[in-house]
Amino acid sequence: MRRVEAFAPGHVTGFFAIHDSHAEPIRRGSRGAGFCTGLGATVSVEPAQRDVMLLGGERAHVRVVERAVDAVRGPTDDDRLMVSIRPELPIAQGFGMSGAMALAAALAAAELLDSDVDPVAAAHEADVLQRTGLGDVVAQASGGFEVRTAPGGPPHGGIRRLDMEVNDISLVVLGPDLPTKKVLTDASAREAISRHGDSAVDAFLADPTVDAFCAISREFARSTGLVSSAVAAWTGPRPRSSMCMLGNSAFAFERVPGAIVTSIGGPAGVIENPR
Repeated sequence: MRRVEAFAPGHVTGFFAIHDSHAEPIRRGSRGAGFCTGLGATVSVEPAQRDVMLLGGERAHVRVVERAVDAVRGPTDDDRLMVSIRPELPIAQGFGMSGAMALAAALAAAELLDSDVDPVAAAHEADVLQRTGLGDVVAQASGGFEVRTAPGGPPHGGIRRLDMEVNDISLVVLGPDLPTKKVLTDASAREAISRHGDSAVDAFLADPTVDAFCAISREFARSTGLVSSAVAAWTGPRPRSSMCMLGNSAFAFERVPGAIVTSIGGPAGVIENPR
């Protein structure tokens, strides 16, 4: 029985602007900047008697993944699938895991079913419609350090991959889960992000360096009021650090004891020789 595996990196956003009002979901998204991580999500897809989803080996319903797989499968496809998700980073903490799981699942399902549907577009739409993310999927499809210059999934939107020199990346969780949907549906949070997001992106485009990314990220977190006291305390003495958007979490471009240590990650893709 054929089984296909795919991997998608995690993704951390430093600052962003919401652009989600377009009538077409594929044209919704964000402008922003961030980086992919070496840790992410691996998803395997194989034929089954009925649809089954496993998250870390346990039965689960991850709606963003279900939506992405359904889009790839199509409304008239009767193929039943077992989808097994293995996340390597905490979920709902600003590490882009909803996008990573959706994208890896869409890539694997598209390969298994020989689908004509673009898996990146399918995962982006699922992420946007579930309000679990706005720009993670397009960044994860690109990999590396990037700036999203225009909102939307393929063939729309704009993304520029940057050649940034970063070695160790430390990730820490400093509070309870913070579902992206909670922020994206909060009027005051949306207003603050809208007020500061596009100008942050424009400032970074004028000086696309690691130090500028950190400085702009820190100012964005402070000026929007999104940063918690715990995150502010942790990032305070570390100039090359900031809040992960959107989570009770932070990143630092240094090795920090007790943190999850990773590296810059490459683009998502199907695993050629799965174990």
